[in-house]
Amino acid sequence: MPSLDYENEKIVFRDFYDTSRDTMASAKATMETLLRSLLATDPAIAAAKVEGRVKDREECLSKFRRKYQTALESTKTPYSIRTHITDLLGLRIVCFYEDDVERVRDLVSGEFEVLEITDKTAQMQGTDNAFGYKGLHMDLRLTEGRRGMKEYAAYADYPFELQIRTVVQDSWSVLDHKIKYKKSIPLDLKRRINTLAALFELADREFRAIREGTTEALDRTEEYGTIEAESANPEPEPVSTPTGKRSGGYTPLDAFSLLRIARHFFKDGEFEPPQNRWLHAGDYEARPRHFAGQVQLLHEGDDRRRPAIQD
Repeated sequence: MPSLDYENEKIVFRDFYDTSRDTMASAKATMETLLRSLLATDPAIAAAKVEGRVKDREECLSKFRRKYQTALESTKTPYSIRTHITDLLGLRIVCFYEDDVERVRDLVSGEFEVLEITDKTAQMQGTDNAFGYKGLHMDLRLTEGRRGMKEYAAYADYPFELQIRTVVQDSWSVLDHKIKYKKSIPLDLKRRINTLAALFELADREFRAIREGTTEALDRTEEYGTIEAESANPEPEPVSTPTGKRSGGYTPLDAFSLLRIARHFFKDGEFEPPQNRWLHAGDYEARPRHFAGQVQLLHEGDDRRRPAIQD
């Protein structure tokens, strides 16, 4: 029963934690599996990384003392430590691009009961002179329907925190946690940290812009009819080359125009390795294995036709 006796509540919490340790670990693993299954239904985010942890017992107590104890006791509000540790179970989804965060949020919101959402990105964008960690935090629990299922019944009373962030945001978070005494560092160092954080923010935007530009270029590979107009000049103007030789005014062939030509003349051909299928299957080493095999064939002098890439 909640009280104002911290020492007693600390004992109660430690007893709960120690007796529930195995159940919490199982709940974490179950939530990870469930999240991976949900992500697999959307090819755009199926390759996002899912990871989790059970918060350390003493870290839970430290967090309670730091964030809640003083306020609760000053208002004489009885408390139970467990109810204030919403990230006892913590899950994280790390995706590639900023707009993937929204896709994950929408997908998860439809499959879990949402208790609270904290948008760190919106908070940061609401200021004009601050940079730092961005990400989306969601406090979730199983839906009423799932809580009634036999396979989930043991985890019905275990809400969890889900952090959704990009690869760049995750990298910044890891580095940011390594910077000690951030509140007391000199002003010039704070400015340098803000500059670095701004570069990370810019990187997120640029990765998304590059993806969109590449996607547009790939979409145009279906349009073979425009190649001649793009690549040949009926009356080419002589141009200089690095070797000093003169050349006609033909547009250089790049990977995208070559792919367009190949798809036009070899409509049934496979010109891109199915790396997305490898990723969706969780086989992140398939591509290195394939190339290692090709190198071995060359090393052994095998001049047979190279085998097609297998899923």
